[in-house]
Amino acid sequence: MNYMTLTDKSALPCFYVPKTLFTSKNYQTVSADSKLLYGLLLEKTRVNKITSNGDLMGRDFVLFSKKDLAQELGYSEKNTLKFIKELENVYLVKKVNQHGEILHYSVKKV
Repeated sequence: MNYMTLTDKSALPCFYVPKTLFTSKNYQTVSADSKLLYGLLLEKTRVNKITSNGDLMGRDFVLFSKKDLAQELGYSEKNTLKFIKELENVYLVKKVNQHGEILHYSVKKV
């Protein structure tokens, strides 16, 4: 078995989930799955910054299909949409538009 060492420089593929989501009373009602989804959406926003300048108002956004996002999380589309709704309810994401199966969301700051 391979263990991480102090000199190991290889980066593991991962994404960032703000600690505030776990420590703030504002997000106590948000499930851990929704918090992980928020971290994934932040990562997608970061990647989007590299390839796009955002919308007309300069806001970053994320485009994805329900199916692709569900597969990336390892959940059903139904559960994934439930987690998105949780994030919408605490104003962490906002649906900007929807074109068929493609969802367009703005990710808000914590």
